[in-house]
Amino acid sequence: MAQWRAGGRMTRVLVPAAVGDVLDRITILALKAERLRAPKARAAAGAEQAELEAALTEAGVDLSQLHDLANALAATNTTLWDLEEAMRTAHNTQDDAQIASLSRAIVAGNAERSRLKAEINAATGSALQELKDYASGTGDQPL
Repeated sequence: MAQWRAGGRMTRVLVPAAVGDVLDRITILALKAERLRAPKARAAAGAEQAELEAALTEAGVDLSQLHDLANALAATNTTLWDLEEAMRTAHNTQDDAQIASLSRAIVAGNAERSRLKAEINAATGSALQELKDYASGTGDQPL
């Protein structure tokens, strides 16, 4: 796991997390392990991914039962990655129409990502949940 160096020593912070958030992180780390340019960064992402997968297994989460949801979440995160890369290009070229279109697609992708994480949390009985409440009136209502 990537760790922060404080005063010459490695620090690890362990926190409770919703299963959907951990699985989301795992799918993002898989993307990084595949797409980052620096070999050390790819290796670090792969190591962190393996550590998080082991933590879920140790917590009793059966990843094989989440195969379809995990694949959908990975596909959504891949799409978001590509959209964000396109957004950086559009910003560099100052293409306002493209920026607006990509922005709408990113909002939709993030809504799908949130929906999938909520479904994962429900499927696993996760004690923690991600709550959303947008000014537009969409998203989960606060408890």
